[in-house]
Amino acid sequence: MASGIRVFADQKKPVAVFDVSGRLVYRYSGKGWKFIPLKPGVYFIKSGSLTKKVVVR
Repeated sequence: MASGIRVFADQKKPVAVFDVSGRLVYRYSGKGWKFIPLKPGVYFIKSGSLTKKVVVR
């Protein structure tokens, strides 16, 4: 199975994924479930005013 994260948006909102260096590694705008393929590491997911830190193994 590929590594990554699954995110869910109940409204169409932009979602951005940043690595620990602050580089944008993924961006999309959508509604519903989305699988984002990522290499193992630490990432920050931002959507609107919400930011979460995640670890991909």
